[in-house]
Amino acid sequence: MSGTQLKNPHFGMMARAFGGFGITVTEDKDIPAALDAALAAIEEDGVFALIHLVVEQRVKAYQATA
Repeated sequence: MSGTQLKNPHFGMMARAFGGFGITVTEDKDIPAALDAALAAIEEDGVFALIHLVVEQRVKAYQATA
């Protein structure tokens, strides 16, 4: 339904549950450290990595066209 706010799972935890590296980032300032940790996990542990960026909905992702 249009305008409905959906709840997403905690993707960082899901990645860890499947044996990978997962982290959730809610602040812009934390992105570089999360990226460094994800790349280290890939290189050192040989696992996949997922960075879940939680951002505020600032603008519409799409606009209806006539």
